[in-house]
Amino acid sequence: MSDETWWVRGTVVDARGGEPVVGQSVVVRDGQIVRLGGEPPADATVVDCSGLVITPGLIDAHVHLGLSSDMNDNMRRVLSVAEIAADMFANCAQTLE
Repeated sequence: MSDETWWVRGTVVDARGGEPVVGQSVVVRDGQIVRLGGEPPADATVVDCSGLVITPGLIDAHVHLGLSSDMNDNMRRVLSVAEIAADMFANCAQTLE
């Protein structure tokens, strides 16, 4: 069995300014895109993305890592700067994982 996952029949928007490619295949191995296009082999894991948009590399660029503590405590300034920083560091680690 193939160790690749084929995301097929999606519309790929690559964020480089080109036109979206309809009906495109994206091949992923070990969490990395290794190929665009083609047909999956018979033993491949296939995800049908018909009607969906695939946007490789899209990340959540708008986060509030420091607003993870209890909001009431945070807004009333009950938490120390050290407690807020510890929450931020924990959130950063969790996000990276």
